[in-house]
Amino acid sequence: MADKVKDALAVFRVMEQYGCVADVVALNSLFSAICRDGKTADARYFLNTVRRRIRLDADTYAILLEGWEKEQHAVNARETFDEMVFQTGWDPNNFSAYDSFLNALLNGSGGLKEAMKFSVILKGKKCYPGIRFFKAALKECAMIGDVKAGKLLWDYMSVQNSCKPDVELYYSIIYLYTFGQDADRAGITLDEMVFKGVFPDSESYNILFQFLIKIRNFREAQQIFTEMVKNKFVPTHAVVVWL
Repeated sequence: MADKVKDALAVFRVMEQYGCVADVVALNSLFSAICRDGKTADARYFLNTVRRRIRLDADTYAILLEGWEKEQHAVNARETFDEMVFQTGWDPNNFSAYDSFLNALLNGSGGLKEAMKFSVILKGKKCYPGIRFFKAALKECAMIGDVKAGKLLWDYMSVQNSCKPDVELYYSIIYLYTFGQDADRAGITLDEMVFKGVFPDSESYNILFQFLIKIRNFREAQQIFTEMVKNKFVPTHAVVVWL
């Protein structure tokens, strides 16, 4: 693969000699193929050799950031992100780049803390990531029990019209509410799912049902149980054993 990348880059250098246009569109197509094969470092190095004759755009950086995300290089992603902001500014439409950048940070040594820090910066610039980051970050919050970060992410996502929570996202936030002993918010969020056309699954019902039984809120537990049965769900074996 290394030889193929080298050959592809060499061909790009001489494209114009054969009447082909070597512009940013062609460069982005080349980078997309290279980064997809895990050679983002080669694309990044080549970028330095062509930046004087080709004006890079937001897509160029988005492609590189996606490559760093897949290769889990948070440090390189941070460098590329800083350069992108310097060269192209803050673009609210470049959500795929922000999505890849935050996911790269989430998988890096700084983890959730580092990703949250930059998500606050992005929000201040009215720039938002895509749904992939919210799913991964909320799942991480649920795994480590970080209720505060989970609530911040949920609020962050709520102001972005293009991000529509699905069952997986709702489950994560309901779990966090129960982890934080907030029965009211957990119940309201379950109701919100139905209102927004996202119907609870067995896991969503069971996590709330078990929590209500645990805190001895039997009245609301009965309501959840009735709704579960109505929608053809029953308590899981784990919940029954716990009872």
